[in-house]
Amino acid sequence: MANKAVTDDHSMNSKLPCSFCDKTGKTNSICCRCKKAFCIVHSSYLNSENASRICDDCLEIHLMSDLPDSETTIEAISEEIQKIINEREENTQHLCKISANFVHRKSELDAEVQALKGNELDLVGSIKDTKEQLKTIEELNNKLAKETEKNKQELEIAKTKNSQNLKEIEGVSEKLKEVTKERNAINSELNELKDFIKLQVPIRLVKRIVCSSCFSRVLNQYHNVFQNPSSASSAEIRRSSITQPAKKTGACNSCTVF
Repeated sequence: MANKAVTDDHSMNSKLPCSFCDKTGKTNSICCRCKKAFCIVHSSYLNSENASRICDDCLEIHLMSDLPDSETTIEAISEEIQKIINEREENTQHLCKISANFVHRKSELDAEVQALKGNELDLVGSIKDTKEQLKTIEELNNKLAKETEKNKQELEIAKTKNSQNLKEIEGVSEKLKEVTKERNAINSELNELKDFIKLQVPIRLVKRIVCSSCFSRVLNQYHNVFQNPSSASSAEIRRSSITQPAKKTGACNSCTVF
């Protein structure tokens, strides 16, 4: 029964013309406030949960009733505008400070950038010099390595030669020892011979059997062989000024040995 009554009301509303545009249709409805018929264009729903519709005029009146009076609104708007102006001035001053700080900071950064560029140029030059120095050091190291290798080879050769020289020196030392030993033996024999001659062949006896010229020769040979050379120079025997006889007789017939 209720559904039938709703259907009848909707059918009756669709036949009523819109109070604003006189349009009839199934979408027309009665305003829940002024109880007039309105089309869907000139009426609105109060909310999505309520199926009742309200006309735009009643809706405007309803909305205007909820708004405050104009003076209060103007004062509130003025205060809001003044607040916004004050905030704008504060923001402007703050922005000016920020802008000044930005300009000052930008100047400092530009100076730092210029200094960094100068340092970069200096660093590039220093890197270039360092690379050249490293190249020079590398070349010097290679040269020193070659010289070291050469010195090692020469040292090995010198060691080999030194070993050979040491062996030769050892051989010479052995030979020198043998020669020294032989010389000592010869000196010993010579001393024995000196003693034998002094004891067995007195030089004065020779004078009796040879001529004066042969005796001078024998005496010189005796001093040269058996006496000290330094004393021999001081004791040098004068040669006889006697001329040799043309004919040799007696024991001097054999003096041609001298």
